[in-house]
Amino acid sequence: MKLDMFRELAPTQSMLDFHAKRQSVLAANLANAETPGYVSHDLVKAEPGSATLETTSAGHIAASGDGSSTPVIELETPRVDGNGVQLEQAMAAVTANRLRYEAGIEVARRQVALLRYAATDGGS
Repeated sequence: MKLDMFRELAPTQSMLDFHAKRQSVLAANLANAETPGYVSHDLVKAEPGSATLETTSAGHIAASGDGSSTPVIELETPRVDGNGVQLEQAMAAVTANRLRYEAGIEVARRQVALLRYAATDGGS
């Protein structure tokens, strides 16, 4: 029987990867807050077992079939200059994403501490 001690870390790593990628997208929104015509973007985490995406038009981009994709979505453009960034909402999204990432780091630290504890036979 193969023992994989690190399999419990995989979901945490996946979550951290998602929030790191999302932070890049959200930071780009903030950087372009005053750029006329800029379309605001966000990432959406694909849930396991969720519906698959289909290409319904020749202009659509095909999604990967493994269900692990994180599609970038365009948000609405409410401003007259065509810029879709609402500064307060964008800053709140960055802050919320950072807090989720930091929570994930804490979960990973605790998981590693449990593995270390087990590997050292309870610290003795």
